[in-house]
Amino acid sequence: TATVSVRIVRASYDKVQVSGAVNRPGLIRIGAGDKISLNDALLRAGGLRPSAQGAKVRIVKDGLLSAVALSLQGEEYSLVTDEGLPIVPDVSLDNNDVAFVFASQRQAPDVVGEKEVTVLGEVRKSGIYRFSGSEACTMMHLMFKMGGLPPYANKKVVEIHRQDENGVESVLKINVEDLLETGNPAQDVPLENGDRIVVRRRKIHLF
Repeated sequence: TATVSVRIVRASYDKVQVSGAVNRPGLIRIGAGDKISLNDALLRAGGLRPSAQGAKVRIVKDGLLSAVALSLQGEEYSLVTDEGLPIVPDVSLDNNDVAFVFASQRQAPDVVGEKEVTVLGEVRKSGIYRFSGSEACTMMHLMFKMGGLPPYANKKVVEIHRQDENGVESVLKINVEDLLETGNPAQDVPLENGDRIVVRRRKIHLF
């Protein structure tokens, strides 16, 4: 007739996330208190996508605890040598770490006319968004494809990170709130293949 009470102190597993230009992005379970090498994590994520030319990986420690993990700085590592050969740094991932794989070089799309842009930060679903050759690839059409932005996104300053042919990155800042309110095509901004769109979390002032 004894009564037994059970309290779960720790889950039986830990988890990390691998996202971006991999074949099977998502959460990876590891043993409680264990680590997983970056190499093993990438293998369990199905390896890199062929379009990830000049691939790099950004690792954000405890990124799963942040709503805007993919827009944080983190530590970046190259996944290719100077000779273009694949290489994986000897780095381990701990519980709640996030590894995001991205292409550091502009690449031609897989299909003529197709474009890919990467969306990060305070959005409903981060990742790679594709536009066929028959679709308009602009900021407004990206918002339509994403279903808009969540309430805490900073819609007044959405960043477009773009690399030129020499690998030099520039940042364009777009007021998406005005763009969606007016719907004026003249104010729309064309997106280019390989652009990274970063949405920050807006600051909340209580007083």
